[in-house]
Amino acid sequence: MDKTAIYGASNREKKTLIYRGYEFCLHRELKNGSKVWRCNRNRACKCKAMVIATDLTVISKTEPIHTHEGNNNSNLARRAVGQMKFRIADTLATPAVVQATVSATLPNDVLMALPKKSTLSRSL
Repeated sequence: MDKTAIYGASNREKKTLIYRGYEFCLHRELKNGSKVWRCNRNRACKCKAMVIATDLTVISKTEPIHTHEGNNNSNLARRAVGQMKFRIADTLATPAVVQATVSATLPNDVLMALPKKSTLSRSL
């Protein structure tokens, strides 16, 4: 089983962890440097799933059990919006240019999960 994850971005530009189609937000940091990540749907769906990760490697002994279905495309779309916001702040480019550069690298199913261009331009 693959134990690697990727970082994503929440709506408030905080770092999240995307692991097997589910998104986790940081819950706490342990003394040994690893971090406990809790499912971001813990309040909406009363999901108790948690993972322990060091950097991008999940070291939990048990597989997290969720009370809801995961949607990897929407998680990756949220991550792409976070990348767009970071690029705008870093390069001072226009929203249209940043949308085009980031969108060119995304697969079609993730592009379908992105917000409308007008909504995306307003949030950027």
